[in-house]
Amino acid sequence: MASHLGQTAAATAADAATAAAACAAVVAAVPRVRISREEFWAMEGPVIGTHDGRYHLDEILACTMLLSLKEFKNSRICRSRDNNDLEKCSILVDVGGEYNLKNNHFDHHQRSFQQYFDFDRFASSGSQRGWNGNGDRDGSQNAEESCKRMKRKPVTKLSSAGLIFLHYGERILKERYGVEDPESVRLLMYGVYVHLLEAVDANDNGVSICPSSAPLYKETTTLASRIGALYPSVDRGEVDADVMDAASAWEYQLYALEEAWKQEEKGAAAFAAAAAAKGQGWIPPCAFLSIPIIGGDAETLWGFKKGLKMADEAFRDTVLYLRDTWLPSRFTLKDALLDNKAEKKFKDEVIELNHWMPIEDHLYDLERELDMVDCFKFVLYPTTKRDEGKNSITTWSVRCIPEERDKFKSRLPLKKEWRGMRDLELGQAVLQQQQQQQKAVAAASSSTINNNESSGGGDAGLTPDDFVFCHATGFLGIAKTRAAAYEMIRQTVEEWRKGEETAAAATTSSA
Repeated sequence: MASHLGQTAAATAADAATAAAACAAVVAAVPRVRISREEFWAMEGPVIGTHDGRYHLDEILACTMLLSLKEFKNSRICRSRDNNDLEKCSILVDVGGEYNLKNNHFDHHQRSFQQYFDFDRFASSGSQRGWNGNGDRDGSQNAEESCKRMKRKPVTKLSSAGLIFLHYGERILKERYGVEDPESVRLLMYGVYVHLLEAVDANDNGVSICPSSAPLYKETTTLASRIGALYPSVDRGEVDADVMDAASAWEYQLYALEEAWKQEEKGAAAFAAAAAAKGQGWIPPCAFLSIPIIGGDAETLWGFKKGLKMADEAFRDTVLYLRDTWLPSRFTLKDALLDNKAEKKFKDEVIELNHWMPIEDHLYDLERELDMVDCFKFVLYPTTKRDEGKNSITTWSVRCIPEERDKFKSRLPLKKEWRGMRDLELGQAVLQQQQQQQKAVAAASSSTINNNESSGGGDAGLTPDDFVFCHATGFLGIAKTRAAAYEMIRQTVEEWRKGEETAAAATTSSA
């Protein structure tokens, strides 16, 4: 045993020596990640100031947004709490002890800070929000009153990220992402905040997503958690500084090779094609991993740089999704609500679309705007795919609309008896109930069912093979034909209506 341990120790020592030599070679080949304070302050150009020590998502995201603006595009970043350093900075985020637009100070830690996102300005129509289209307020109500009108209340004060977005977000959307239409800018400001920035602000201000009870599980995959994990787990001290310089330098070398490949003919063509496919704004505004930064050891600074790149990608991907998918869906949905293609009997419960699109965020706002609050229960849409033989296969999805404040709770889920079923089992269950209903209707009315109707008494031409799937929670059903999808809707709606009528009758009789 002792001999084995001795051999292991010797091997470990040899590995360490090899690693040290490799580290030295990498450091020699690549400029040090850290630069001296003298080098830093001798450089020209704007400086973004933030605090040193442990970093968080809010100031990193604030920095990435500033770096998208032309006046800060080539900025350096100073991480410090020393007033002598901070006074030299062009703008301060998350440090400085004040929120002062005139001085470009964007801190939120002071006790007097009471700034919220301006829902009134961005989430309601122009006449209601008191906004003149140029980003200026003209006396609209405060954020808390605005949120109450929208069935919302402010959940968090702003962090440094929220502050920068509130004041510079419109310019970023216009200058980097090419969004010019005032209405689109307004909607995207709201969309980006509720899809990304609100969670950043809440996390930094310690606002729990489930304040009434302890979380049921630990969530460590959020952007804030991933940024936090970049910070060194231990204080390695100057002894290991060269070792960590080497590790950071190796990652930097890989990044430099990638950047160099973009300059070659094939690499440049591939990068240009990707940029064209993704659209304006996809290309980063600067080389985040090359930004001069002071205020920490090599591992800390390299983690901060990686955090800048990570945060920018998250912000960019959020904006591109909202601009290219989410925003067009709003206009398409509004047209669908005003000219609904759903079966006549179910126009009050069903929205029929030509294809899937993300509608939940827009639906609730448009329902209020069009005075259709809590009206619709289902969205019906076709999906066309190709099989291995490249033949087109179309299915129809019945997606139950969730409650506005609880995406896991449907306004009206599909029938309980079908949940978790699929294929023939599901088809047999649906059609068995259809046949029972048809017999009951025939016995009651002594009339002939019109088999050509896809609603009312159901379509008698359906077969069990027309049905594909019903989710275990009842929020989604899939069928091979439009008629089969409507049969699932019909039975669910009629059962619900019957329950409503029974409840109303019971209330009347008790009164």
